[in-house]
Amino acid sequence: MSSSRSTFSSGGKFAAFRTELEDGKSLVEWMRMQPWYTGTFATIRRSYLGYVQWALLCEPPEDLVAVQYQWSSPSGDDHSLSYIIGEANLWLHDILSKSDISDPHYSLMRFERALERTNVPVLIVTGWYDLFHEGCNVSLTVGPWKHMDLIAASKGHRQGFDWTEQHLGGRVAMQRASVAEYFGTSAQEWRSLPDFAPATTLTTFFLGGGGRLTREVQLALEDLASSSFTYYPRKPTPSIRGLCLLTPGSVNDSAHAERSDVLVFDTAPLENDLEFCDTPLLKLAHPTSSSFADVFVRISEVNERGRSRNITEVFKQTKPKHGIDGDLELTLSYYAHRVLRGKGIRLAIAGGGCFPHYARNRSKMRAVEHTVYHNAG
Repeated sequence: MSSSRSTFSSGGKFAAFRTELEDGKSLVEWMRMQPWYTGTFATIRRSYLGYVQWALLCEPPEDLVAVQYQWSSPSGDDHSLSYIIGEANLWLHDILSKSDISDPHYSLMRFERALERTNVPVLIVTGWYDLFHEGCNVSLTVGPWKHMDLIAASKGHRQGFDWTEQHLGGRVAMQRASVAEYFGTSAQEWRSLPDFAPATTLTTFFLGGGGRLTREVQLALEDLASSSFTYYPRKPTPSIRGLCLLTPGSVNDSAHAERSDVLVFDTAPLENDLEFCDTPLLKLAHPTSSSFADVFVRISEVNERGRSRNITEVFKQTKPKHGIDGDLELTLSYYAHRVLRGKGIRLAIAGGGCFPHYARNRSKMRAVEHTVYHNAG
């Protein structure tokens, strides 16, 4: 059991995400010199300490035989904030003041190359509502969990220990029955696959007039027009759960449909079940009145009473050129779900992100007009 620099009984100064590569190497070197070391080791940890394992895999030790991550990702201007956070946590100020992930500040924190450099068996356990979950080509378990749910998720813990016993302890009986397991929400059942992701059938929907979402292009005048809304950064659209750390993942988000700063497009009740396990792709013809215009998109399921619950979403900080041509392509978070016959699908589009879950774009703090053309994409 080990801790990151300057946490619990460890010394040094904590600099989140920036020293884990160096510290991981030092820990392995120290461990090899201990009389109790057996010659091989495995790692298992969650959240930030899962990120620590990604750092170690960038230059994988030869004696590392297995890795198990739980809910982790390989990448990780308000002066009053320094007072609120305190001098000891200025690393957080650095992150909050640099919203552009391409900023050089983050170059030392990105470890996506890790999986390209190792053949160590890797197991990832995550949840559909965990903000760190992502598709991958290693052994994978995805449950109906948000980030903190996995602390009590017995299935995830059991699989992690079995993974370690198999690869570190050599117990063949602990071998996984399948490479990938995922939980399909609504269907409420676990699926096992020899690989991830499963084959899917493409289903295309088009935006229509009157807030309709249809399978075919509509040719009425209102369907060839556009819809619009105005985003006010001083009165931002409120967030309603979603991908998160602590709060419930799937909730009633019907309130979005009542707001003038959110566009909503609904299908008619489905005549047949529709199931998907993929990353939905959205193409919009979406010009804005300002080059500093962000977009939040969510897909929800609508029940027979008209109430909706979120399924998947994406937030996009647009580049300045977006305000000129308006073409926008968004990939929503991976998800597995079955929309049952009689229920509908809702697409909600908002500007600037839903606050405070997603930060407001404060570049101008001016109202931004959004226009979405129907039947585009």
